[in-house]
Amino acid sequence: MSSENSGGGGVCRTIFLILLLLVFLLGIAILVFYLIYLPAKPRFTVLSVSIDATNSTKLQFTLSLHNPSRRAAVVYDRVAAITGFPGQPITAAVALPPLRQAAGSTVLAAPSLDLAARQVAGVVSMELAVKAQLRFEAGPVRSPWYELRAQCPLLFRAAGPSPAPLLRPGFCSVRINLYKWL
Repeated sequence: MSSENSGGGGVCRTIFLILLLLVFLLGIAILVFYLIYLPAKPRFTVLSVSIDATNSTKLQFTLSLHNPSRRAAVVYDRVAAITGFPGQPITAAVALPPLRQAAGSTVLAAPSLDLAARQVAGVVSMELAVKAQLRFEAGPVRSPWYELRAQCPLLFRAAGPSPAPLLRPGFCSVRINLYKWL
């Protein structure tokens, strides 16, 4: 009597264990792939600030974008730059072209922003902000879209030669959030 009931349960248990083992192995493969192709956060640095010599209301920034990831490319879309004093934007957002950055590469961008009739002179403390959508590509695998926000505090001398000398390094803080499609 007990031999009749135990025969069917052994086959179901074996199928369940095989499926559980396959799910576990798939999880291990995904973890290994993620660790090998682990994307790193891009680094932004302001290299220089140029001031228009005629009316000093136009600023052009030279911005270095570095992808430290060895295997994952970065795709930037809907890139916009804006400047302002801390907490107070003083320019309209300027769109930059979409960009695909190869793994381990550095790209220079040069946003030019109009200060809307405000002149800058003396020592200026301002902030360059860059907002973009980005995703990582490693071979055939593409990540979801993320929102990138880079804040670059700047201190430079506006009087004198152009490009204006930066009085402190133009390193930027970069935050990446999962992009919300609302």
